[in-house]
This record gives sequence, C-alpha cells and structure tokens, in this order.
Amino acid sequence: DPRGSADALWQIAQSARTDLPILSGSLLLYLCGRFEYFVRQLVSTVVDDLVDRANTYDELPLALRKEVLARTLQISQSPTKFNYDATGASALAAQLADNLSGRNDASGSVSVDANAVTITESNLRSEVLVDLFRRVGIANLWDTLGKQLPLRTYLGEVTEDGCKRAAIARLDDIMSERNKVAHPVGVINFPDAASVEEVARFFETLAQELVGLALAPR
Repeated sequence: DPRGSADALWQIAQSARTDLPILSGSLLLYLCGRFEYFVRQLVSTVVDDLVDRANTYDELPLALRKEVLARTLQISQSPTKFNYDATGASALAAQLADNLSGRNDASGSVSVDANAVTITESNLRSEVLVDLFRRVGIANLWDTLGKQLPLRTYLGEVTEDGCKRAAIARLDDIMSERNKVAHPVGVINFPDAASVEEVARFFETLAQELVGLALAPR
C-alpha cells in the first residue's frame, strides 16, 4: 500500500533529529571562537601589565615594541581588515609616534593598544598560539606546556615531549575541523556531540595552563 508506506516513512522522519549534527557543528565554531577570544584577552592582559610596570617606552620588552610597530603599520595599511576605522588607525599611528619620540614618557605614562598587539590573520593553530605569546616575551610555549601535569594527564601522555606533540596535534586538528565546518566543500561530516564535549574539555585544560603561564612572575 503506497499510502501506508508513505505514512510509515513520515512517522520515522518525525523522530529523526537531523538538526543535531548542524547544532554540534555550530557549537564547535562557538567553542573555537571563544577560545581564540580568551587567548587574545589573556595576552592583552599581559600587555597591559607590562605597560603598567614600565616607566618609559624603552623599558618594554623588545619583542613587544617590535610587535607594536609591526601591527600599527599593518593596521594603518588596511584598517577595515582589522576592524579599525580611519580615525582609529590614525590614533594608533599617533600613539606610536608619541612612544618613539618619548612624548608619552614625558607625561609619566606609556600607552599601548593591547588589542592591536593581538591581531592575527588566521585561526588559532599551534604556531599562531606560539606567535601571540612570543609577542609579550613568553618563549618556548609548547615546551613549557608539555611539562604541565594536568595537560599530560588529560592527554594520557607520560613524557613531556609526548605531551607537547599530542597537544599541538590536538589543537591543529580542532582548528582544521573548525575550518571544514565554517567553509564546507562538498560533503561534510559534522562532529557528534561527544566530539564537541571533548573539544570543550581540551580547551578548558589548555586554558588553565595558559593562564598559569601568562600570570607567572617574570
């Protein structure tokens, strides 16, 4: 009976949760976005702390001063690309000029736009994470993270080098999956709920270690 078959198919279709894979994919994008935002805010906090402790612009770490110069020029060339308008880009350039001339030092304060220092042009893959922390003078990021017991325990790695390699691979895999969901080409396999939950746990573990590293006395 064609009608009976159609009714049966309709009933089955009502119980199928076709929205869940798409929801999981959306949650993956959200988690990656929040993690990237967290990292930038954390690095910005380090920038602000370094600026607060500096009496003159020249007292800032050389790595940070190089980034201020590079990012200011980058923003000046393409303001809208980095969510700045012409006025904001001009203000950054004027701030840099004051820093280099020592005018800010003379006023008793040093000014640096922490948001400008943390701009990137790609997703937060392992090498981008290294670059962001290097900008504020924190080197050997993955070597240090590989030594952290909570991260080693989470990843099930006994050795520091094994933890380092596993953490790098996991972050890069997550960002690759994120890009596939955000920019689908052909057939896409959305992550399931369990996979998204694991991403959240990994980000939480990694984030806690990054906080400890960023806020450690230097």
